[in-house]
Amino acid sequence: MVFGALDALRTGIALFDTEDRLIYCNEHFRYVYRSFENVEQLVGMTYGEILEMIVEGGEIAGEEVIKEPESWIERRMARRFEMPPRPTIERLTDGRWIEVKDRPVKGLGLISLWQDVTGLKQSDLRLRDFLHGAADGLALWNQQDQLYLGNELFFDLFPEQARPELGSRFHDCATVLAKSAMEGDDVAVGYMLENWSEQHTRPVGSYVFQLPDGRWMMSRERRIRDGGTATVFTDITDLKNREQELILRGATLEETINELEMVQHKLEQQAVDAVGMAEALSLANDEVEHANRAKANFLRNISHELRTPLHTIIGFAELLQKPPAGEQGWDGHAEYARDILNSGHHLLRLVNRLLDLSRIDAGRYELSFSFDDLHLIVRDTLRLVRGSAQEADVVLIDETDDDLPAVMLDEQAIRQVMINLLSNAIKFTPAGGTVRVRSRRLDDGVEVSIKDNGVGIPAEVLPRLMRPFERYESNPYGKREGTGLGLAISRGLAELHGGSLSIESELGQGTRATLSLPLSQADDDSVSETPSRAAS
Repeated sequence: MVFGALDALRTGIALFDTEDRLIYCNEHFRYVYRSFENVEQLVGMTYGEILEMIVEGGEIAGEEVIKEPESWIERRMARRFEMPPRPTIERLTDGRWIEVKDRPVKGLGLISLWQDVTGLKQSDLRLRDFLHGAADGLALWNQQDQLYLGNELFFDLFPEQARPELGSRFHDCATVLAKSAMEGDDVAVGYMLENWSEQHTRPVGSYVFQLPDGRWMMSRERRIRDGGTATVFTDITDLKNREQELILRGATLEETINELEMVQHKLEQQAVDAVGMAEALSLANDEVEHANRAKANFLRNISHELRTPLHTIIGFAELLQKPPAGEQGWDGHAEYARDILNSGHHLLRLVNRLLDLSRIDAGRYELSFSFDDLHLIVRDTLRLVRGSAQEADVVLIDETDDDLPAVMLDEQAIRQVMINLLSNAIKFTPAGGTVRVRSRRLDDGVEVSIKDNGVGIPAEVLPRLMRPFERYESNPYGKREGTGLGLAISRGLAELHGGSLSIESELGQGTRATLSLPLSQADDDSVSETPSRAAS
């Protein structure tokens, strides 16, 4: 069942034992490379032998793998056990890009995640090509004022021997340009740095200076959404020359100002366009970083969730096979069998959640609708979780409306949603706390809310909380935090009903989860009505 769930994922997953030999790979793994015609042929091969197969099949692009394939394999093998783990991205000869993440698992060997990132890579390359094709120099600084991206026109401003590297601070880069522009005059350098730095710290600022080769540059500073700064360097030499020509011709002051204002407006518009492009690149980078974090979290979570019950099953199975020394006739098998059964149930729950999430994402989750009494379903689920609440010393308060109308729903799906929401509320509520359940009728539906007075969730965490494998990692009450699948599945089931699931929270003030459902489905002809408690 576990491996069946992993086969449903569109990510290649491979497990290697402590001798570095492949012991399992899911079905999608065979589609990563053309050389993998049959996954069964890979089982038993070492990681190095699999890399040799890929190289011999001409799968990897690049001069290194062609001229020095042994060196490429050696480098890939060495990166697997780097800490912290870093992804490896390789370009294939068929034009795709593959990202490989390897993570050692203590006592089991290695878990490897193989992901096709062609779309993200192409998007990133297109944005970088657009950036380097800009008519102005452009530099992006992060919140620590460190350079993380710049185009060639930006780097060309610096002397050949003093070009900055990524990670250099703005002050250091400005100092190099100031010393070059002021030709070592310490007083002038200090004046330029003071004024330029002041403009750089403003939400919008600008500064004009002249390079040793005679060019005049205008730097325009603008704060971007991620908290960093974009600096646009525009060559205004023609503007300066034109200004001088107007003065020499004896043009009136008004004519000079008008012409300069027109040119200045044009430059400001160019700067705005460049900053917009920088923000688009910044947002694209955020999406790539989030995708990487989600994959890393998935690898960590699935490693933990599989490893813990598997260790229990293996350990107790060995004890069942051979009783403890000197304990002939020992009768501890029942206790070991119970631990094995509990671990098996844990794995089964994990598999079922993975399968549910896969079906919801693929649009293949089948619902069986009937008119049912939502009030009774809520009461049933409160009874099911009451034992957990008592163990955690949490009080459940039922304030639901007895007079709710019958709702067209899938009873099992809504029951699962309610259990997920109630379990989360109990988990993040302190001993002695309360979980309050309320319901009410809306104009065109019903609403059930679950409010706890627990730890609460920071505002910056809420937008990503219902994504798969996303969890709020801080639980001061020491209760187990789960896999990060419950809310994602609950939201998917609510939306399949034409409803919604929303989360409101404030740190230290508790959390409210609200499930909203319509009274009936939009397409009643497609609904198979079955007998229900509401009709009985």
